[in-house]
Amino acid sequence: MHRQIFTFFLLLILILSGCSQGKNLEKQTKPTVSIVIAKEENILIEQVYEAVLQMSDEQVISAEVAGYLRQTFHKVGEQVPSGAKIALLENNALYLATERSRQEIGLSEIQLEKSKVQSEEAKRELERNRTLYQNDALSKVELEKSESKWNLFLQNLDEAQKRLDLARINQKESQLNESDCLITAPCDLWLAESLVQVGEYVNTGQALFRGGKIESLILQIDILPTEAADWQIGDQLEVECKEIIKKATITNINQLSHLGSEYVTVELSLDNSQYDWHPGTIVQLKYTKEMEKQILIPVEAISSGKEPYVYVVKDNKISRQPISLGESMGSKISVSGLKDGTILVSGGLHRLRDGEEVEIKEGF
Repeated sequence: MHRQIFTFFLLLILILSGCSQGKNLEKQTKPTVSIVIAKEENILIEQVYEAVLQMSDEQVISAEVAGYLRQTFHKVGEQVPSGAKIALLENNALYLATERSRQEIGLSEIQLEKSKVQSEEAKRELERNRTLYQNDALSKVELEKSESKWNLFLQNLDEAQKRLDLARINQKESQLNESDCLITAPCDLWLAESLVQVGEYVNTGQALFRGGKIESLILQIDILPTEAADWQIGDQLEVECKEIIKKATITNINQLSHLGSEYVTVELSLDNSQYDWHPGTIVQLKYTKEMEKQILIPVEAISSGKEPYVYVVKDNKISRQPISLGESMGSKISVSGLKDGTILVSGGLHRLRDGEEVEIKEGF
């Protein structure tokens, strides 16, 4: 009987001792967590895009006549003033026509000079014969012959003058046609591209050069409608190229540029009156927008289940708090569902249970 009583008390002591050790073990193994304070901060949204500089008023310069491209006077990448020579075409037919009209003028001038001399001689002869006739020293028949001769030379002189005039008209027409062989700048432009090489044969109407204006450059970027929702014509974006920063102004937001696509095209223009940027260059555009104050927390403080949540710390106990996520700001993210100054668990989130006590990591 005594032995049974002794065994009972021994078991009771062991049970009580085990419970005490369990409580001490539980006390010693409370989760240790790092904390962070949710803060209300000003949010500055920055979006960076890439775009290619484009000419404004781009145009193609074409050949007015067919022929061989014999010479160019400007290199690609040069600024060409209005009316300046860009290239020269060689057209054999026009060259021969010009040469023929030049020769015709020369022959007509010789013939005209000869006719003038003959008509002057015939005139002097007629005047002498008239004097002789008046003095009865010449017959009327001889006088009439000299009159006929003078009239004939006058006709020859008139015809020679008409031939010369016609030859000069032909020469002007040939020169006008030949001028089509000279390619000139229709306006002040930047020569962007040569579409043919020297020595190539080109047809009438064939594109020879591509150029345009670069005093003002154009940029286009494709963005999501959600990004463009707050953008307006007249807004400005920073553009960086070669460590130079300029301002580009939004000139058009084309919602219909990508039918069936999720993107819209935004067109901008920037001043390039110094000619320091060239078309074809890739530049970076930065859009900056300051938003209202929002609660920001580190990304590592967020857990995910059916919906995102955080662990709020109060009196060394944690409680699960659902949140809604907003804009990502690098290592932080804006959230709704928390107040400014709320203490959150930021480290040691694994195996935490709603409502349990935690140890705050030293230094917090």
